[in-house]
Amino acid sequence: MSPCSEPLLSTLAAIAEIFVYVQNGAAMPRKRWCRVTSLVVGALLLLPAGGQAQSLAAAAAREKERHKEIGKPARTITEQDLALGHPAESKSATPTVVATPAFNWYPGFYVLSASSIPTRKQRMVDDRLVAPFHGVQFRYNWAESELTPGNYSAGFAALDGDLQRVAARSKKLLVMLQYKTFDGTSSVPADLRTGPGPWCSGSYCGELTTRGSSLALLWNAAVEARLKAWISAMAGHLAASPYLANVAGIVFNETSLGTKDITVLAAAKYDPNVYLEAIEANLLAATTAAPQLIAFIYFEGGFVSMDGSSVKAGEKLGDWMLLHPRTGAGTPDLQPKGPKAPNHPCANPRLQGRIPCEPAVQANDYALTVTDSLDQTFLYAMSPAPAGLLASFITFSYKAGSGPNAFTFADVSSYVKSHPMLNNNPPTW
Repeated sequence: MSPCSEPLLSTLAAIAEIFVYVQNGAAMPRKRWCRVTSLVVGALLLLPAGGQAQSLAAAAAREKERHKEIGKPARTITEQDLALGHPAESKSATPTVVATPAFNWYPGFYVLSASSIPTRKQRMVDDRLVAPFHGVQFRYNWAESELTPGNYSAGFAALDGDLQRVAARSKKLLVMLQYKTFDGTSSVPADLRTGPGPWCSGSYCGELTTRGSSLALLWNAAVEARLKAWISAMAGHLAASPYLANVAGIVFNETSLGTKDITVLAAAKYDPNVYLEAIEANLLAATTAAPQLIAFIYFEGGFVSMDGSSVKAGEKLGDWMLLHPRTGAGTPDLQPKGPKAPNHPCANPRLQGRIPCEPAVQANDYALTVTDSLDQTFLYAMSPAPAGLLASFITFSYKAGSGPNAFTFADVSSYVKSHPMLNNNPPTW
């Protein structure tokens, strides 16, 4: 047996063991969990830099081909990219935090609030059940932040108030910028909701409204320009804040459209490739305006093909992220019984450890229909592919759904006290 084969076999056995536990919904003994995770994460850290450089070059080649097809130039890969230009990584087989990155890196457990009402946010932050968590995730709707064109004062005020309340509790804040709603309200500022105007696409103005949601028309150039201006303004406000050190990152809402009906989408002049490019542009707008922060997108479908050919959005977005540091992915619904396919950026073994993953356990994700236990949910989030997402952040809804549920928020609060975040190493891109 070669000197390299024993560690490799041990790592493969560890991955297989995690996969069995996740599939069966069983709880792995804590000492064994720490040992198994150490083996797997250690193996990820020992990936040769040459392999990462080769992967990055391949991603750049695919991006170049993609942009050739749509008639736009792709970013040129440089020697610095191929050298990775990242801090030297630990060669230990035990998960360790590498040199302090040049951006805010606060992995851990967060609590999601569904409310935008300041008093309710304050009650949540003050709740003793929230004390064990690293921070909170608050939502900021575009329609509530830009009350007149270019006037973001309402959004800035909401950010300032929340940063103060979070900092007072020595917590971190994940800032969720939303251009999608699910409660029957509009997702875009009032002036974009009626036509005629360049912000209208077909029979839709400003937003695509379906029975269950409203989504800004990112594939419309006028809407996207306004949206990107709001994103840049909100991110820039965070970058200039005296509480910047309390910001864990920026999160964008899920990519799903609310419908897969191509007749409806055609009426809105939907184009999946333009939609994907707009999402990438928004991520870049956030990281450009706030160089200290990571920006995440909840990748959750939405890239409906209009001609029958596969859009391959997951692969394209993953390649793009490798070329654009401080971008990451997530999912709005962490569900062990409905695991993500390998084309999801968080579930892709080629991307794990390279880009950060931030999944959310929303109210309905507490249900027995999607998980057997909190252990199963935790293992799925923390484990590497093919058993999990190798997440460095996990956000839990403050309120559980109607159930029947596998666990409660109080259970989560108790659980995180004794189950530390293990995937603490900064992403390498």
